[in-house]
Order: sequence, then C-alpha cells, then structure tokens
Amino acid sequence: MPVMRTKSALLLLLLCLAAAAPADKYNLPVQSRTRDCVQMSQAKVPLRFADGKPTGFFVSADDPSQIADGKKPCPRGSMEIDAHEIITTAGGMKLNFHAGGGMYNDRIENGQYGHVAAEDLKSAPKLKPTGNGAAAPLSPMVYFVEPTRIPDDMFYKPNANAEGRTGSTYYTYGNPGYDKTLGRGDWTYLNWSWVQNGHGDRFPENKCNGGGMVRALARRDDACYAADVQPIVGYSYGPDNRVNGRVTAIYGRLDNCSPSQQIFGWMPISYQKSNDIIVPCLRRAPLKGLPKTAPPASKSADRAERMSRNLLNPIKPDVAVAEKMRAEFLRNIVAENDMATRMELITDIARVDDEKTVEALLRVIADDGHPVVAEQAIAVLGFMAATPGDVARVAPALAAACQKMTDSRLHIRAIDIMSNIPDAQSLEFLKQMESRAGDAEERVAIAYAILKLAPRIPIDEALLTKARGVMRQHAELNKRRAG
Repeated sequence: MPVMRTKSALLLLLLCLAAAAPADKYNLPVQSRTRDCVQMSQAKVPLRFADGKPTGFFVSADDPSQIADGKKPCPRGSMEIDAHEIITTAGGMKLNFHAGGGMYNDRIENGQYGHVAAEDLKSAPKLKPTGNGAAAPLSPMVYFVEPTRIPDDMFYKPNANAEGRTGSTYYTYGNPGYDKTLGRGDWTYLNWSWVQNGHGDRFPENKCNGGGMVRALARRDDACYAADVQPIVGYSYGPDNRVNGRVTAIYGRLDNCSPSQQIFGWMPISYQKSNDIIVPCLRRAPLKGLPKTAPPASKSADRAERMSRNLLNPIKPDVAVAEKMRAEFLRNIVAENDMATRMELITDIARVDDEKTVEALLRVIADDGHPVVAEQAIAVLGFMAATPGDVARVAPALAAACQKMTDSRLHIRAIDIMSNIPDAQSLEFLKQMESRAGDAEERVAIAYAILKLAPRIPIDEALLTKARGVMRQHAELNKRRAG
C-alpha cells in the first residue's frame, strides 16, 4: 500500500516540523451530538464507512435510539443523526452520520456507529457545524490504522464509583469494531475532538468538554496522514481514580473517502499502563524524506511520555551513524538492569526504522530471555514500517521465540502483530502457533488473527470455518457472562 508525496511538499513540511500547531487549535471543547431524529426511507438502512462501503451492520426502523440527556426517544421509523456535516464519496454518494452507542433494544445489531446514505433518509437534517475537524497542514508521517484493544481499566476521567466502575474508558476508542460487535467488525473511531487536552494529570483541567465524539469509522489498513499538530500525551486513571498509565492521540486525515473530501480528527497512536510496555495502535507507513537527525524526542522527566514521543519521531541517519546507534543499543540493553530503561531503549532505536533495526530487535527477542523486554520489542516491531518488508525473517524468528518462551502474553502479542501484516508468512506463523496453543485465550487470539487476515490474503475455507467456530463460542461465552 504505497504512500506517495512530492519531494517539494516533503521539504516544505520538514521545514515546518519545528513549529507544529498547538493541539488546542484543533481540539476545541465545543463538540456535542445534535441528536436529530430523521425518518428512514426503508425498514433497515445499511451503515457505511466514509467511502460508502457497508460495514455489515444496519439501523432498524423498529428499534430507534431512545436518546439520553432527558430528550424524547426517536419515534419508530426514524434514526438518530449527528448532523454536523454531509460528506461526499468518490462515487458521488452523499453521507450523513449515524451516532450509535445509545439506548437500543438490541445495541449490538442496531446501535453501531457509521455513515448512512442520504437516499436512505426521507429528509435532510439541518447541519450544525462546529470548529472541530478543521483541515490542517500535514506532516511527513503516514500511518496505517490497526484497531488495537485498550485495557478496560484505563479511564480518561477519575470518576469511578465505589465499585471502580465508570463509562469514561479509553477502551471505547481502541477496537470498538471488535469489542462492540462480539468480534464481527474491525475498525476504530476518528473523533472530532479528543477526551483530554494534554494539560497534565489534574482533572478537570485536563478535560476537553465534548471530547471523543465520533466523526467516522477507520478500518484496518486505512491510511491516516498525520497533521503537523502537536500530539496529546494524556493520562489514564484506574478503578481507584489514580493515574495508571498514558494514552497518546494524534490529529490526522483519514484517507478513506473521496480525494476532495478531507476528514480530519483524533485517534490514539499508543497506550501504556504504568510499569508496562508501550503498545502502538497504528503502524508506520513507508516514507522517504525523513530528517537525518532530530532533537531529543522529549525533555520530560516522565519516561512514558519520552517513549511515546520516540514512536512519533523517526529519523534516517547516514549508514555509519545508524550502525553506531544500533551497536550502542545492543551494548546498552545487555548492560542495563532496569526493565523500564530497557523498554525505553527499544523505543529509541525504533526511530531508525530499517531492516537492520528489525534484525537488532529480533536479536533482543531471541537472546534476552526476559518476557517483558521481548514483548516490548515485539510490539515495536509491529509498529515499524520496515517489518512487513522483512516478514520472511520476522515470522520464523518470532515462532522460535514463542516456542522458547512460554509466557502467554508474549505469544498473544506476537499473534497480534503478525496478523497486522497481510502476507502468507503471517498465516504460516499463525498455523504454527495454533498447533501448540497453550490455553483458550491463545486459541481465541489465533482465531481472531486468522479472521483479520481473511479479507486481505487467501486462506483455506476449512481454517476459516474453524476460526469462526472458535469466535462464535467465545462470543456466546461472553454473552452468558454479561447476563
């Protein structure tokens, strides 16, 4: 999936990097759902991605949104529209946005988010634009969307009740296409504004009013062109309302609509629980024109912030300089005893995103012996642009590491990052993992990974049938647990 840029445009953007726009300019605390009830033109209306392709879910006329906030429910035969804009696909289809997630008799089948064709509505609601979602100058960075589940105990507000429950969870913005459809979808959200503003860990000073309202769905492998806007390195809170991690979001343009329709918004690029690895939620696309050197990613005393910014600042040094950096990395990671420092070293060397760095990380995974360090290296491998081009080496190396290390978390991390790479080598890796899957959680991870690959590479129907069966059993078990 090549991403092209002109040389002159890259040079211009590189000159602007030092003056990235402040996040506050594109993260305004003004967003809210319009909650317009609009009559449908038929009993069931398909939900769509921003290019008009169906998601596989529908809005049902006999199960309208009940709407919260003290407003009257939508009447039968109508749906709730969040009427901030109408977008036009490359084929000329006009789309409104159906804001799901509300109160439905069947929230899974009828309460999903997505665009709807204007022709499926009897009338057009009056638009109420806000200042969010504005177009912004682009940086040189491009990412591919990899919907990634965020732990459900990472909250963006410290408002958990006595039982540690709250709806203010980053989990919503990880892989809702999977988590809110019982494993049948594969997308995340592009949001008008973000849930925090980057102003520290004190609530409510770090709150963005109206943040997290969905603008569009972003599918796996969709390109996200990062804007030249400062990221928001935010905080998460645990069930005890104390800080338990960091979540970083970037502003960018989702490239799944018509070339003339610029859909900008916020989405997470990484999360990190305290004293744990940093997990990317996007992956770098191949790019040319990166700077040879860059200033330190961050002067922050907060290691998690430094690690997050390392992922955001790749460089392309001269060959000799890159070799020196890798040699120092391999020496330092062996000599270092502190686990957190070793994980930070991994994010730092990943700024040099090439096959030699892939080789160095594979050496760490094979030789280090510590599962947390190995898992961090695997997670970063899945983020790097160089990894898919070196998958013939990466796949067997990870299979050997997983056979050597029995830690289930490491296995599941490797399964996840390999299924992000649409290649026959990834499928062979999954088959090897399936032959020796250690527990039910690993078997579910493998089944989901196979289904993630299915739309992107040829897979034997018998293997798909088996994977669907595992996921169906898993969904039924989750339903029983939920009551």
